Amino acid sequence: MSDELIKGKVVFSIPFLGHLIKFIRTPVGLLLFVVLPLGLNIILEGDSLIKESRLFWIMFKRRNSFKVNKLKWKLKKRLAVQNQNRESSV
Repeated sequence: MSDELIKGKVVFSIPFLGHLIKFIRTPVGLLLFVVLPLGLNIILEGDSLIKESRLFWIMFKRRNSFKVNKLKWKLKKRLAVQNQNRESSV
């Protein structure tokens, strides 16, 4: 392709960016630029993720136990009313 067929102009360029992209596509580059930072992030943030998930489950269990206790209370109240109705009718 000749230069005469290309229409446009270079606005900006980043030197050696192509070399970096080519290196990242290799197994070593993938390890250094993707896997290693991801692994470090998981290790460094893992403890906070575990703490947050434990807190979430504690709150979830408390919320559900409150609902269960509320349902038990309603059931006891309903049974008490039914027992009073039976006693009054006898």
